[in-house]
Amino acid sequence: MLPEEWRPGSTLSSTTLRLTPDEAGRLREELLAVVERYREHSEPDPPEGTEIVQFQVQLMPFVRPLDNG
Repeated sequence: MLPEEWRPGSTLSSTTLRLTPDEAGRLREELLAVVERYREHSEPDPPEGTEIVQFQVQLMPFVRPLDNG
């Protein structure tokens, strides 16, 4: 079970968006910029209470079947 102190900061979620290729690119860049700000905790001497966490992103269009009609 997840420790109580980690519950407010944890999530398992999925969201479907409608984006253009340009919007998807901007979203990707924005997410990576946010993640980069937290990389400082990956230093050899991180702050007390730091744990290794996994951040996953999947950003791609759904594959549509070919129209063989």
